[in-house]
Amino acid sequence: MAAANSFSMTRRRLPLWVKVVGVVVAASLIVVLVWALLVALAYGSTWLRLGPNVSPPSSVVAVGTQEPRAPEDAHTVLVVITGRDGTLEAPPALLQYGQARSRPVVVAIPRELTVVAGEEDRLDIADVYANGGLPALQQTLVDFTEVAVDDVITVSPRVIADVIDVVGTLTYCEPTCMPLDGTSFLTAFGLHDDYDRLEYVGAVLLSLADTVDRNWLIRHPRRAWQLVAALPQGVQTTVSLRGGVLVRALAGFRESPAPLWASTPLLRTSDGTVLAAPEPSMLQFVALRDGTPLPDGAQVSVDELRQELRDEVRVAVANAAGIQGLAAQFAERLERLGYQIVASGNAGRFDAQQTELQFRSDDPRAVYIAEEIAEQLGQVVLRPQEDTVFFEREAVDVLVLLGARSAS
Repeated sequence: MAAANSFSMTRRRLPLWVKVVGVVVAASLIVVLVWALLVALAYGSTWLRLGPNVSPPSSVVAVGTQEPRAPEDAHTVLVVITGRDGTLEAPPALLQYGQARSRPVVVAIPRELTVVAGEEDRLDIADVYANGGLPALQQTLVDFTEVAVDDVITVSPRVIADVIDVVGTLTYCEPTCMPLDGTSFLTAFGLHDDYDRLEYVGAVLLSLADTVDRNWLIRHPRRAWQLVAALPQGVQTTVSLRGGVLVRALAGFRESPAPLWASTPLLRTSDGTVLAAPEPSMLQFVALRDGTPLPDGAQVSVDELRQELRDEVRVAVANAAGIQGLAAQFAERLERLGYQIVASGNAGRFDAQQTELQFRSDDPRAVYIAEEIAEQLGQVVLRPQEDTVFFEREAVDVLVLLGARSAS
């Protein structure tokens, strides 16, 4: 017994600093393990929440003259921005990237574009989506563009705002840098119009891609979990975003060159009649089908399209008030604005007080130009005609009969 007690009495106690180090190491290991568990849970939750939730588009075929096609070494995605009420918040767009594209291309398609949908019904793109949802929109656009679509993604502005709030305030630089949260994003989105909304969303996604990467996931596992929970509320995709796919997609978005944006501009009369899409813009879809660069002539702005129309529509200016030089004065004014004035002179009467515009009611081009001129001149009366309009025995598209009030 004495020997045993002697051994116990001679055993050394551990120094205090060793105990402190041991506690710190143990606590650090626990923190690391808990942190790793949170990261693993955030990563694993993507398998439950971010699988594909839209049927793949492989069954969609064009019913037009050609089968839809796209380059094998490119990926084509139909991107749709939708509201909670089932309406389009921006023009749908075809995004194409991959080896066939040194620079991604985004081609926007107007919501007001009139197409054949279903059994020969003519609807605009917005109505197609409102009536038939994503499947109808997808089928209609594939048929119209004859571009093969690999995947589809829809996203609501609301979910983008939620993601911004989860990630934290972004620094958005367009043109000057400023902080951006979910509320300010939605406000700015509402102030943009059509094509600008698409570019705005693209710029905001680029800012998100600059923030969210694997390092961010490790630093903020709780926020990553919240982000994964927010996405299914306003995103529909044909692809799986599970595992690291979403992070890799953001990395690819960040590392790719800025996309080349192109639009298909349209002109509409006051009653909503859409003038035919210009032929140059249709070359955009050819480029998507073949994987070729967008030709310079394929990018037509609304202003260029409007001027093309002004160059085509023949306008005559007639003095119906009997005021000397009135027709020449207004003809010169309209020419400066870009209208094609084919004739000017005196009308068959000189007692008109109000200026009148005569034009063929069944010609949308003439209607559009007549409405434009009416807006330029102000205080005019529009007189649509069922028959051809003549001035000095020559057929014209629009005849401006100037009244005395225009002289003042």
